[in-house]
Amino acid sequence: AGKSYAYSRKKFSDMGACSACADNIAQYYTTKPDSPCGKLAKQALEGNSDAIKILMEFPDYCKWKH
Repeated sequence: AGKSYAYSRKKFSDMGACSACADNIAQYYTTKPDSPCGKLAKQALEGNSDAIKILMEFPDYCKWKH
């Protein structure tokens, strides 16, 4: 992905994700970009409104499994 965790986390938060949600999404985006959530996050950052809508609903596959 090439974007930092802090940068992407802020972007997801700015889109309307809750704090914990943005954190989880950023984890996937930066560490597992090929995961379903990572791919969705990338589309959202590229301005895909459908992807943003889905991401803001915080699907189960975006919940970080520690």
